[in-house]
Amino acid sequence: MASVAAIIPTYNRRALLLECLDSLFRQTVPLTRIIVVDNASTDGTVEAVRARYPSHPAIEIHRLDRNTGASGGFHAATKIAFDGGYDWIWYTDNDSEPEPDALEKLLTAAADLGSKGNTVAGLASLKIDTRGRIQASHNGRFTWRQIPVPEKRCRGIVPIEYGAFTGLLVSRDAIARAGSVNPDYFIWCDDLDLCLRIGKAGGLFLIADSRVLHKDIVTDRSERFELGNFWRYYFGTRNWLHTAIVHRGWWAVPPILAACLFRIATVWVGMNRKVLRTRLLLKGIRDGLVGNFSDPVTPGRWRRILDGEPLRRATAPPRSKTNDRAPPANLSP
Repeated sequence: MASVAAIIPTYNRRALLLECLDSLFRQTVPLTRIIVVDNASTDGTVEAVRARYPSHPAIEIHRLDRNTGASGGFHAATKIAFDGGYDWIWYTDNDSEPEPDALEKLLTAAADLGSKGNTVAGLASLKIDTRGRIQASHNGRFTWRQIPVPEKRCRGIVPIEYGAFTGLLVSRDAIARAGSVNPDYFIWCDDLDLCLRIGKAGGLFLIADSRVLHKDIVTDRSERFELGNFWRYYFGTRNWLHTAIVHRGWWAVPPILAACLFRIATVWVGMNRKVLRTRLLLKGIRDGLVGNFSDPVTPGRWRRILDGEPLRRATAPPRSKTNDRAPPANLSP
């Protein structure tokens, strides 16, 4: 039987993580390993996991010394799983609960597709929200933007170009050929970038019978536009542009810029700190266009900016060498 390691990065989501882990232990096909990477949580996450599963042979937890974002956590966990020699790596968000047969159906589909001559790089589960509705946006194809699989087509096995990390099963061979998650992304578009890379190593498929409950604690989209959370849109803007240029070329830039200008326009309709928000989005555009990942606006830095620290640093740090336009070969585990 194929060996599978589930990987879960987490940051200050103790209760959600424990519910996720419980669902993994309910799988009809037992996982070979469960790898938790804690992004320096302050809510007792590590202690809670060790208390719930004392000395459990299938689970291991690694604590990082700082918050590297979901991207950094997935990158670290991918390396651990890859070095462990597992056949498959199951990317799992900490706010998700795979149904008991979710993994079994993914592995069955992989075997069936392989028997028909397909090279399978990855398989994505169907994401369901807490009201039982399909979250179609988490699987689809990518032009200059993500185009979800229509809900009426979420049946059986569907070829796709991207799937969210909420239940994405990736083969070891695909990781070996395409590299790991780009840790510089911090949040957003990291799964899109990885999927577009592994798609060159084989097919990526939505397995609609494999279902994952995605609780997604931000249910009100307006919460993301609150000033304290607005740093996310720096990463969203930068990473979107960077991913599109790398994988689709410069023709994708004009429509993305138009979408970014529309977002800036929304800032000036009913939002506070308009100038600061606009400057943040413009920085995201600039950094995305030139591939600059060396000066990110992380949550901690954003809090300092809100307290009066300048957005523009007097001396910009040197650009990271890991951010060339080519797929980052040095990100291989």
